Amino acid sequence: MRALGINLAISTVMLVGFSTPVWAAAPSQILGVWKCSTIQDLGGAALEIASSENYLPGGKSLTVGRMVIKVKGRPYAGYEFQGASNYKIESDKLTSVVERLDIKNILNPDFEKTAKLGEQLEARIGQPATSSIVTLDKKSFVLEEPESQTVTACSRK
Repeated sequence: MRALGINLAISTVMLVGFSTPVWAAAPSQILGVWKCSTIQDLGGAALEIASSENYLPGGKSLTVGRMVIKVKGRPYAGYEFQGASNYKIESDKLTSVVERLDIKNILNPDFEKTAKLGEQLEARIGQPATSSIVTLDKKSFVLEEPESQTVTACSRK
């Protein structure tokens, strides 16, 4: 009996640990306004993004927010941004294509002169970006960007 329990436990771990998601998000689940936050480790610095995302019917979205780069926990550079995107949901993937982006350096203009982060972000206009939908329900959702493994957590506003 104990061997059966161990085999069942191992089988469950293997199924959960190695299977692809068996659920699919419906585009209607994401409609509305969300408060989102992202923190990304940049190796000695951190990128923190706080935004309001408004997913509209028809695959359009609007965003407004702030982005801060912190070094040793202190703000070093900051930006305000707003933009518009097209999005689509397929199974457990959210793909967005930024169509318009307005970005303004609000802290440390010298950083922008050398890093040109605003230019780098503007260069992504028109380029699709796909994230995995980790969770999605009526109150919250979590996205993970596969390349950087950056996690974005959102809650209903």
